[in-house]
Amino acid sequence: MRLFRGKGRSDRSMDTADFELTGHLDRDVKNLEKLLSSHDLTFRRISGKTELAVGFFSSLCNNDTLERDVIAPLNRAAGERALTKEDLYRHIHTGDVRQIKDEVELLELLLDGFAVILMDGRRGALAACVEDMKRRDISKPITEVVIRGSHEAFNESIIDSIGLIRRRLATERFRIEIVKVGKIAKSRIAFCYLDGIARPELVEEVRRRVRRIKKFIFDSGNLEQLIADHPLTPFPQLYYTERPDKAVASLLEGRVILLTDGSPYALIAPTTLFDLLHPSEDYYFHFLPASAIRIVRYISAFFALFLPSIYVVIVMYRPELIPTELFFRLVAQREGVPLPTVLEIFLMEVSFELMREAGIRLPPPAGQAVSIVGALIVGEAMINAGLVAPVTVIVTATTGLSSFTISAFHLSYGLRVLRFPILLFAAFIGIYGLIIATFLIMLHLLSLKSFGFPYLSPVVPGRSGDWRDVFIRFPMPSVQRQPAFLKNKPLFGRRRRR
Repeated sequence: MRLFRGKGRSDRSMDTADFELTGHLDRDVKNLEKLLSSHDLTFRRISGKTELAVGFFSSLCNNDTLERDVIAPLNRAAGERALTKEDLYRHIHTGDVRQIKDEVELLELLLDGFAVILMDGRRGALAACVEDMKRRDISKPITEVVIRGSHEAFNESIIDSIGLIRRRLATERFRIEIVKVGKIAKSRIAFCYLDGIARPELVEEVRRRVRRIKKFIFDSGNLEQLIADHPLTPFPQLYYTERPDKAVASLLEGRVILLTDGSPYALIAPTTLFDLLHPSEDYYFHFLPASAIRIVRYISAFFALFLPSIYVVIVMYRPELIPTELFFRLVAQREGVPLPTVLEIFLMEVSFELMREAGIRLPPPAGQAVSIVGALIVGEAMINAGLVAPVTVIVTATTGLSSFTISAFHLSYGLRVLRFPILLFAAFIGIYGLIIATFLIMLHLLSLKSFGFPYLSPVVPGRSGDWRDVFIRFPMPSVQRQPAFLKNKPLFGRRRRR
């Protein structure tokens, strides 16, 4: 009878059809070496009154820990008397020792940095955690820089990231579930929530979407695209964050945090459009300056999306809206410019995007020089060459600066993509094109959902209690800790009527 039960071979994610532990030590070691066939796979034989073999990947394990806590004590014990499985447990000194259930788990634990202990004459195996994964130290946030607040950021280790959250959230309600996804190779995904705070249907939906993934996940961006409600929309449906304080605040609101091993970014589900415009720094300042900055941020988002189109509509179709003196100045500036207004804007927008991408891809010192000096030189050169009018450069620069004020960089990318089709609507149809484009965007936003929750919550559907933290920030005592649309139902159901 087989020792390992449960999964049939048709359900196995690894190619273990020809591998089965037999209890014959030499044969099991040889089969493992043949199956894995890797230079860094090492087996240490322990001889004595009990024959043992310790298998591990040298590239994943801490050799000092392995020698001190596993091999040395087993070597001493095996020379004294015949060992049982219980003896192995007692003599292994690592904190995480597991009884292996089947061959699939054996291979997965080997690849996770465990040492596998095989015993001659027994078909079972044990695994001891001796991993030594090289990881980046905890550093400052790169994409979510703040003046006031925590200066710690997640790193690529899922264990370190969970530790940063748990250190801030010392409660017995904190729940962590780790799921391994992928067929050829396994990637670990953790989703975290607060029991009794997060809605059970939300947790179950996150669990269902994660478990149905069959592909290897390299980054949280891959995960977002696979579990999002609407994969074709340019608007992000999950919030990226590298800040533990933002993740903890989201957990307290009843949201679910998803962490991907190998990615320094956490995903927050569900996410609304207004969440993307509220950085965590808003809550660290007094409500008056925080509200003023938030209003500026909303205006900047509007400019980043519509300012070039509004300029084209006014100049090409509605010049009577321009004050007379300003109109004559614009006409004087455009003398000798061979391009129509829409092509001017398009040329400047493309040039600005090129400089922005060049500044991002180059090393930091060179990138900053290209983005700043390049913008000045290119803009001045285009004006001197008579290709564009000075006001066009001003409009493009204002649009670009407005997009930089949006804290959620993935929302900024979406607005940059939408800016060009809106510009085409405005150029060909005028004010009516701008209205049509705005109407289509609003319809699209109304149709979006994030894990079943409306994307425009709490504005649509309207929840007056949550409006205190949408467009402005009310004083802290007046702001609800948990949005109404995320509140959990009573744990024990509704009270019966007598």
